[in-house]
Amino acid sequence: MPNSRDEEYDIWRAAASHLDDDDSDDDADIGSYHDRRNILIFDKNDSLIAGLEQRGTFTVANIYRWLSILYPLPNIWFLQSKTNAGIIPRESHAILPLGSYQIVDAGTCYSSDHAASALS
Repeated sequence: MPNSRDEEYDIWRAAASHLDDDDSDDDADIGSYHDRRNILIFDKNDSLIAGLEQRGTFTVANIYRWLSILYPLPNIWFLQSKTNAGIIPRESHAILPLGSYQIVDAGTCYSSDHAASALS
């Protein structure tokens, strides 16, 4: 399991490399975009959908609200840490830790025993 945001991004780019061709609309600045972001959010298909630059102001509750407005998501969904598989509790007003997260629906997330472990 990757242990850093950069490793997660490298794995994602390598997995998507077969999609690259001369006719693609791939933005040459994607690496620059990634370098400025210290929080990455992936959908259930492991596609990068959001990158945030955490400056100590993004709370977990605000990120949940923001994602639910911007993306069509399942009725019951959570953010799950890609590093330690911890579920990030929706109601937390803690600052979202740096790292990579995946959006999972209630039927595919790991046990609630992992809840809050990603915030500690």
